[in-house]
Amino acid sequence: MKHAIQKGNALSQPQGIIQHEATSSIRLNKFISESGYASRRGADRLVENGLVTINNVVAEVGTQVFPGDTVSVEGNII
Repeated sequence: MKHAIQKGNALSQPQGIIQHEATSSIRLNKFISESGYASRRGADRLVENGLVTINNVVAEVGTQVFPGDTVSVEGNII
């Protein structure tokens, strides 16, 4: 019976987790690398050279990307 209670709690947690993930941010270099455009270090070089924008604003190294942001690299939306 104890297992069923834990299982019930686990079922209620994923909704909160999904909601949390939808509002969390990710570092720009990780976002770019997960898109397959470049490695994290390569992404940092692109940002340093002013080739990355977030919502049409030139990004800086270490910038956070939030859900709904539009990220462009060399003019290509990723």
